[in-house]
Amino acid sequence: MSIDTPSTTDDNTLASEDAKNAVIEAGSVVMRSLREKLNKPDVDIQSVIRSTQADFTERTSKLLPAQVERGQETYTPLDLMGGYWDALAKKKGTVGTGFASLDKALSGGLEADRLMVLLGAPGSGKTTFVNQVANHAADSGRAVLYVTSEDLPMALLAKTIARRGDIDYTAVQRGYPTHKEQINGAFENYKQALSARLIRYLDATSGTTLDTIAEQAEQHFSACKDVTNGSPIIVVDYLQRLARREGLGTDLRSSITAYTENLRSLACDLHCTVILLCAMNRASGYQTGGSAIAAAKESGDIDYTADVIMAIGEDTNASEPAPGIRRWMIRIDKNRQGSVTFDQSHIALDWYASRQQFTQAASNEDIVDDIEKAYGGGNGKRGARRG
Repeated sequence: MSIDTPSTTDDNTLASEDAKNAVIEAGSVVMRSLREKLNKPDVDIQSVIRSTQADFTERTSKLLPAQVERGQETYTPLDLMGGYWDALAKKKGTVGTGFASLDKALSGGLEADRLMVLLGAPGSGKTTFVNQVANHAADSGRAVLYVTSEDLPMALLAKTIARRGDIDYTAVQRGYPTHKEQINGAFENYKQALSARLIRYLDATSGTTLDTIAEQAEQHFSACKDVTNGSPIIVVDYLQRLARREGLGTDLRSSITAYTENLRSLACDLHCTVILLCAMNRASGYQTGGSAIAAAKESGDIDYTADVIMAIGEDTNASEPAPGIRRWMIRIDKNRQGSVTFDQSHIALDWYASRQQFTQAASNEDIVDDIEKAYGGGNGKRGARRG
């Protein structure tokens, strides 16, 4: 997917020398105007930059080729009724997250052509949670591209091995000699899992671009198509860091807005689910008990673009279910796939920090049988309890 790249195939486009020269001349005029404005006393720099950008856009809009609209189709009610059951069958082909209560809220799990945003404060467990969801989906036969801009891929592997092998995470992360045999045993077991082949980590700790994400996703999904059984998944971890580097807007807020819109388009282009991790702003109070949409608005117009907005964090009002276990929760405030949770119980999770694992909280287990009946196997009690 090419991001906002104009066509250059005929004489009426920027490929022509006349058009190029006209754009250069327009740029020169705008730059002279910008210098004059900046030399004035008490100038509002941000306001000047915005007006300059608008001036340049207006001057060059007629020189640029007309944008070709994305292919759109129209339907009559007869057309829609003809494809109704096929569409429902595809929706029931969603892949579970490994948490039955969350799957119920999402009408079955992760659905293609959707952008899902997970908000969380630093240390809230959003990376660990989504890494676990990605492993569950891959074990269910879905290709996953995980774009990681904060944790190195080796750190994500350590989280997976600790969880799957029931090993102390610190011992895995630091490679304690006393745990080497146990870690190697977990490696051998993990090598047999589908997820060891169907997850590909894109190391973006030094930055990456939307074009690179799209190219890597297409390559990975194509390479895995013969062994997968449903729509793929892209995880982007995390929004603010990558949007800042992409620089699609005049400031971070507008960059974030444009970045999420491009990810939503990518989900539709590749017929996949995009799960986008987003750092929760300090002003929101770092609480999942507040409004996830309000927290999203602080970062940009995410609430308009995302299909699902949810937040993860510790339930500070809950007591520990057992020694070594803490109660976490997920709150959903926007959900085009199903229900929201702001007027119901939050989705409760148990958090085992020692092995970097979330499990279905006992208080939510009553809905597991309903999930199995509605959506078939794969999302049941055993999967939900062990993630």
